[in-house]
Amino acid sequence: ADVEINLKDNAPEDVSASEKLEIAVYDALKYYIRLLKTLEPQKELVISQAARRTRPTKENIHNLERRTSFSFSIANMVQMSSPKESQLLLQTTDIIKRLEAEKS
Repeated sequence: ADVEINLKDNAPEDVSASEKLEIAVYDALKYYIRLLKTLEPQKELVISQAARRTRPTKENIHNLERRTSFSFSIANMVQMSSPKESQLLLQTTDIIKRLEAEKS
Protein backbone atom coordinates (compact mmCIF):
# COMPACT_ATOMS: atom_id res chain seq x y z
CA ALA A 1 0.00 0.00 0.00
CA ASP A 2 1.14 3.53 -0.72
CA VAL A 3 1.91 5.72 2.23
CA GLU A 4 0.50 9.21 2.11
CA ILE A 5 2.73 11.87 3.60
CA ASN A 6 2.21 15.47 4.64
CA LEU A 7 -1.39 14.85 5.64
CA LYS A 8 -2.99 17.39 7.91
CA ASP A 9 -5.62 16.69 10.53
CA ASN A 10 -9.09 17.99 9.98
CA ALA A 11 -9.90 20.95 12.20
CA PRO A 12 -12.34 19.80 14.89
CA GLU A 13 -15.91 20.99 14.47
CA ASP A 14 -16.18 21.78 18.18
CA VAL A 15 -12.89 23.43 19.08
CA SER A 16 -13.92 23.96 22.70
CA ALA A 17 -14.65 20.25 23.15
CA SER A 18 -11.34 19.40 21.51
CA GLU A 19 -9.46 21.69 23.87
CA LYS A 20 -11.19 20.21 26.91
CA LEU A 21 -10.47 16.69 25.67
CA GLU A 22 -6.78 17.49 25.16
CA ILE A 23 -6.50 18.80 28.71
CA ALA A 24 -8.37 15.76 30.05
CA VAL A 25 -6.05 13.40 28.15
CA TYR A 26 -2.93 15.14 29.47
CA ASP A 27 -4.29 15.20 33.01
CA ALA A 28 -5.16 11.48 32.77
CA LEU A 29 -1.67 10.76 31.50
CA LYS A 30 -0.08 12.64 34.43
CA TYR A 31 -2.33 10.74 36.87
CA TYR A 32 -1.51 7.41 35.22
CA ILE A 33 2.24 8.07 35.43
CA ARG A 34 1.97 9.07 39.12
CA LEU A 35 -0.09 5.96 39.86
CA LEU A 36 2.38 3.67 38.11
CA LYS A 37 5.27 5.29 39.98
CA THR A 38 3.63 4.34 43.28
CA LEU A 39 2.99 0.79 42.08
CA GLU A 40 6.39 0.28 40.48
CA PRO A 41 8.83 2.75 42.09
CA GLN A 42 11.85 0.98 40.63
CA LYS A 43 10.81 1.86 37.07
CA GLU A 44 11.64 5.21 35.55
CA LEU A 45 8.27 6.29 34.22
CA VAL A 46 8.06 9.73 32.66
CA ILE A 47 5.95 11.60 30.17
CA SER A 48 7.79 11.71 26.87
CA GLN A 49 9.59 14.89 25.85
CA ALA A 50 7.36 15.19 22.79
CA ALA A 51 4.19 15.01 24.91
CA ARG A 52 5.54 17.61 27.36
CA ARG A 53 6.71 19.88 24.53
CA THR A 54 3.33 19.75 22.75
CA ARG A 55 1.01 19.61 25.78
CA PRO A 56 -1.89 22.08 25.77
CA THR A 57 -1.21 25.41 27.50
CA LYS A 58 -3.05 28.72 27.56
CA GLU A 59 -0.61 30.08 24.98
CA ASN A 60 -0.83 27.25 22.44
CA ILE A 61 -4.24 25.64 22.96
CA HIS A 62 -5.61 26.90 19.62
CA ASN A 63 -2.69 25.72 17.48
CA LEU A 64 -3.86 22.89 15.19
CA GLU A 65 -0.35 21.74 14.27
CA ARG A 66 0.56 21.48 17.97
CA ARG A 67 -2.66 19.60 18.64
CA THR A 68 -1.78 17.06 15.94
CA SER A 69 1.74 16.63 17.31
CA PHE A 70 0.38 16.23 20.83
CA SER A 71 -2.13 13.57 19.81
CA PHE A 72 0.55 11.56 18.00
CA SER A 73 3.00 11.91 20.88
CA ILE A 74 0.36 10.52 23.22
CA ALA A 75 -0.47 7.75 20.76
CA ASN A 76 3.21 6.86 20.71
CA MET A 77 3.25 6.56 24.53
CA VAL A 78 0.05 4.53 24.84
CA GLN A 79 0.33 0.79 24.42
CA MET A 80 -2.48 -0.21 22.13
CA SER A 81 -4.15 -3.57 22.61
CA SER A 82 -3.79 -4.65 19.00
CA PRO A 83 -1.80 -3.70 15.90
CA LYS A 84 -5.07 -3.07 14.04
CA GLU A 85 -6.23 -0.59 16.69
CA SER A 86 -2.86 1.15 16.60
CA GLN A 87 -2.91 1.39 12.80
CA LEU A 88 -6.44 2.83 12.78
CA LEU A 89 -5.46 5.37 15.41
CA LEU A 90 -2.45 6.50 13.41
CA GLN A 91 -4.36 6.69 10.13
CA THR A 92 -7.19 8.92 11.27
CA THR A 93 -7.09 12.62 10.50
CA ASP A 94 -9.76 13.28 13.13
CA ILE A 95 -8.08 14.62 16.27
CA ILE A 96 -11.16 14.02 18.42
CA LYS A 97 -11.26 10.31 17.50
CA ARG A 98 -7.54 9.97 18.16
CA LEU A 99 -7.71 11.70 21.55
CA GLU A 100 -10.81 9.79 22.62
CA ALA A 101 -9.09 6.50 21.78
CA GLU A 102 -6.05 7.56 23.79
CA LYS A 103 -8.15 8.62 26.76
CA SER A 104 -9.90 5.26 27.11
